[in-house]
Amino acid sequence: SLLWACTGEREAALVVLVESAPQSLDPRRVTDDIGTKISHLIFAPLLSFDTFDLKPQLVLAESIEQVSSTRYDITLKKELRFHDGSALSSADVCYTFRSTPHVMRTIKALHCPDPEHIHIELEHPHAPFLMTLELGIVSEREASKQEPRLGAGPFMLRTWRSDDVVILDRFEAYTLGPPHIPSLLFRPIRDDNTRILALLGGSADLAVNNISPIMLPVLQRQTELTVATSPSIKYSYLMFNVREPPLNDRRVRQAIAYAIDREPIVEYKFRGLAELASGMLSPMHWAYQDKVPKYPRSLKKAKALLDEAGYTDSDGPGGQPRMRLSFLSSTSKLRRSIAQLFAAQLAELDIELDVQALEFGTFFAKLQGGQFELTSLQWPSPIDPDLGFVALHSSMIPEHNPDGRNRGGFSSPAIDAVLEMGRRTPSQDARAGFYRAAQVLAAFELPYVPLWHEDNICVMRKGLEDFAPTPNARLAALAWARWNPRTQ
Repeated sequence: SLLWACTGEREAALVVLVESAPQSLDPRRVTDDIGTKISHLIFAPLLSFDTFDLKPQLVLAESIEQVSSTRYDITLKKELRFHDGSALSSADVCYTFRSTPHVMRTIKALHCPDPEHIHIELEHPHAPFLMTLELGIVSEREASKQEPRLGAGPFMLRTWRSDDVVILDRFEAYTLGPPHIPSLLFRPIRDDNTRILALLGGSADLAVNNISPIMLPVLQRQTELTVATSPSIKYSYLMFNVREPPLNDRRVRQAIAYAIDREPIVEYKFRGLAELASGMLSPMHWAYQDKVPKYPRSLKKAKALLDEAGYTDSDGPGGQPRMRLSFLSSTSKLRRSIAQLFAAQLAELDIELDVQALEFGTFFAKLQGGQFELTSLQWPSPIDPDLGFVALHSSMIPEHNPDGRNRGGFSSPAIDAVLEMGRRTPSQDARAGFYRAAQVLAAFELPYVPLWHEDNICVMRKGLEDFAPTPNARLAALAWARWNPRTQ
């Protein structure tokens, strides 16, 4: 893909650096962050939350009417087209929903009386249902394909070979208006330093949230590059596998939380470009709860909790550790260095932490299979607090539910109950009460140690205008940004 730097195609295409190739682009199945971001540019949804105020924007839908607590009537815009020019109708919407198991779990009946209308009857009231309508629509004509290619989003897929570049071309008939940028080229580069060299050398034009904050001063000195930062709702956390001892003991989890010192990590590793988190939701969220149990660093409290749990330091500092744990990390230099800081901080508690850095595919497979003890991950888009259900409800443990993302195997009847009420209650004010209760319970039970909400960090070549990542770190603005590569 280095050849792109010296071709005419490279001049027209905006080259976007990503850490890894997408695992999938199918909007019904994609779970990895890179795949999700690219998929959103190819497959248009009925409505989107990839907005700067995080409020829904109608895309394929002309209107969405909630007729009752369980009934939604949707009208599509007229003359919608897929990328090959074929018509997009209600049949494609119904096909997309019916072929997405986690969507159909909440739907009792789905009717398409004509090409422009869809009637949906839910099994029971489901407050976050609008988030379901963010699913990208695929063509029913591609039903036999493993990976659909035809979408109706702002860009159409030209090239994607596994573990290689993804090339997208502008779709002139996009319902919200054609993009200004003719082509996008997503180039996977795993190594942090190589990404920086690509930006410095002119063979790449945009990097979003994959450049270490420590390197920003170097990039800020480059006249041909612009560095922009903005707050985000991304939630970084330390996750425990609570299926086995010692991490199935809440006191051990709380001790680890007390031993981790987050403030110097934010100051030095992120150069202050992150806000300490108290839970999944950021302070800008309507259901945010500040009054939760918190864990400012206290080795004294941490040691007392471990002693109480039976993990005593019988032979003093320098002897046998209280416990040995493993920590799975991605190969990102920044993430590895943060994991090593966690190891150094836990060593003061006489816990030995073995950091193992894995290539993304292996890393992700181990997480899904519950083959880890500790790891650090990020939820990029906690817009509806029902994400807490996906992350923490006992029905969402992957071995019981392939769509589940409760990868730590956490189970709490009390948290299950309030999360269930939160998704069945129509009123936002009433929902907020349930989710605030869930935040208090989660902060006490501690399936996750909340770390921080990282700012969006965007490094772009001069000539890219009107682009900024949305607060959920998506790339929707590429649909209206302008690219003039000769403005240098």
